[in-house]
Amino acid sequence: MSNNQNCAEAMDLMNTRIAVGLLLASLSYGLDAFTYLLPAGENQVLKWFGFGVSVLAALWIFRAVGPALWDKLKSGQFKHQEPESFITETFHQAIIKSWIITIAVLMVLKVLEQLIVRIDLPIEFYFNGLVFIMLFSVSVIFLVLTRENDDNSIAIN
Repeated sequence: MSNNQNCAEAMDLMNTRIAVGLLLASLSYGLDAFTYLLPAGENQVLKWFGFGVSVLAALWIFRAVGPALWDKLKSGQFKHQEPESFITETFHQAIIKSWIITIAVLMVLKVLEQLIVRIDLPIEFYFNGLVFIMLFSVSVIFLVLTRENDDNSIAIN
């Protein structure tokens, strides 16, 4: 039981780190989308800043996932053996809610299609914006849900 509990704690830490990494990744996509709204000369600094945030997000996520992948490579076990935990379940709930939000945004964009065509922004703007919404919502929902649980456990104690 102790080994399973330590494994669950490790998975909780990994999922929390992934959520923070997704928040960083969402910021890089948001910055990329925002650069299309600025004049060409003014967005170069923002593009470099977005690239830096992307590198930081990739390193952060690799730091979260790397040790678990390395252990699986060493052991040769590639089966899904993740223990059930509150954090894992919360992460799955956050992903589901994020997809719901993203689909709702897509439906709003479809309704406003005639207005959007007149704005004449490249498709990359919309792609980056949707990925920003998806990643930002999953990370924020996850962090809010885990914080609510922490507040409830403090109130009980």
